[in-house]
Amino acid sequence: MEQEAQAPFVWVEIRNPQRSEISGWHDRFQGERITVRLDVEIKVVSEYLHIGSGMLRVDETGGHPRTYIPFVRRNGQPVIPGSSLKGAIRALAEALSASCLLFPGNPPPCPPVRPEAHSPHLCPACQLFGGVGYRGRILFEDAMPLKPVSLRLVLIGDLWQPRRSRGRKFYRNLAFHPAPEGAARNFHYVEAVPRGARFRTRIRVENTTSGEMGWLLRALGLEARAQELAPAFPIKIGGARPRCMGGVEIRPVELAIWDSARLSWRTEPIGTLGAWWHQPQWLREDVWDPLRRELRMRGDETCPRGPYRDLR
Repeated sequence: MEQEAQAPFVWVEIRNPQRSEISGWHDRFQGERITVRLDVEIKVVSEYLHIGSGMLRVDETGGHPRTYIPFVRRNGQPVIPGSSLKGAIRALAEALSASCLLFPGNPPPCPPVRPEAHSPHLCPACQLFGGVGYRGRILFEDAMPLKPVSLRLVLIGDLWQPRRSRGRKFYRNLAFHPAPEGAARNFHYVEAVPRGARFRTRIRVENTTSGEMGWLLRALGLEARAQELAPAFPIKIGGARPRCMGGVEIRPVELAIWDSARLSWRTEPIGTLGAWWHQPQWLREDVWDPLRRELRMRGDETCPRGPYRDLR
């Protein structure tokens, strides 16, 4: 019987949210703010990426039927849904700021924004990503593959619902540990994209500021290196993250800012992002540095393929 392994994640304690009056609305482009369009490429850097469609299929090749969870598709192509990206990046943005968290045992979440409310206040994450009664100012398009992707069926150990706990959990980027040959009980198949697959998507941020963009760029897992931004650590998206799937790196490739006078997008040098990165608003430096260190790729350590212990 396989020994119980150490949990493959790190915890971030959530502070009491710091709420401020909503300053970015949706009825007009605000002159003192900017609206940004950022195109990024996403590269799978873990052994596999799996984003389940919520269905089951049967593979009958090889004479041995196998039930598996298929990868989500759009028009027949594997796709990374914008909602998956938004959720993963919001989780990092919450941890990197004094924002609320919608789980019991944590500080109370932001109250709903009602039409009759006077000067409603929200935490940083709810102001950008949205909250109850307030649409977020950031939009993620589905990420489409840059070239045809060959999907594979991968056998992984079953996963159970995690216990609720105070704080935010982030899975580390360790090496994938293949399931033992012939494993059947407590294992199942998933359809996954292999390492090296590349996708592209577009992010639009309305009525933002350079400081808010600096905080967002950290939540995209980016750090300043010389004259450019490069991945500081892979972001985890999709399913089977406790099995060390789902690690992706994000790289900016094109930047544009809305020109309200000309009613068109104006292309900006990608180096503009570096200036924003250096002046982040709301950033918790006490979280950024250890998180950047703990979530880097660690190919010399393997992920547990069975049960594991939380040693907090």
